[in-house]
Amino acid sequence: MSIINLTALGLTVPHLAVLALPESSSLFSLTLAAATKCLPIAYLARDAYSRNASVGAGLALGMIGDAFLCIDHHGYFAQGLGCFLLGHLAYLRSLHMRNKDTPLAPVVGAAFAGAGAVVLRSVLLPKVPAELRVPVSIYVTTILALGWRSAARLLRANKHKENKSEISKARVGFAGAISFIVSDLVLALDTFVSPVPFARWIVMGTYYAAQLAIAASA
Repeated sequence: MSIINLTALGLTVPHLAVLALPESSSLFSLTLAAATKCLPIAYLARDAYSRNASVGAGLALGMIGDAFLCIDHHGYFAQGLGCFLLGHLAYLRSLHMRNKDTPLAPVVGAAFAGAGAVVLRSVLLPKVPAELRVPVSIYVTTILALGWRSAARLLRANKHKENKSEISKARVGFAGAISFIVSDLVLALDTFVSPVPFARWIVMGTYYAAQLAIAASA
């Protein structure tokens, strides 16, 4: 693991410590929670931007989305969702610009689309408020597209027997996309369907893992 990733990993500790505080504690504040949550992402964005502007922009947009969701999870949910949507579009642009000849991998795409359709129609949309159904559907489609294109990048790297560095980055990027999907799925279930045990720990653990991996894959 690089010094950049180790430093970013260390910067997640303050927010995890804040999460461990009861909200009734005099030490807890939403401002502190938002600041500590954004800190490692800001660090990753600054480093990634010098290597890949699209990934850096995606991280920065995610950081803004973090602030919206942390300050008022329900009141600013749409704004946070919009920031993360734009961030995923930036990640998709990075995948396209980096490997313009990446295959479509229709079977993989169909698998992601099928799984997403089942979860949306059967689990999420019946519980999502009417005014959020279209934004949530667009967001789910976008993040599943990120998983699909990340998988296609990995298939391309393996098929063409690219250098070990590119194969490693493709693997890490795919792992990051999957981790992001898991994080968002748990968040959506906890927000709209029913409480998920240890949801905030699962969401933040997989979220930080996803952003670290995507930054490393740039």
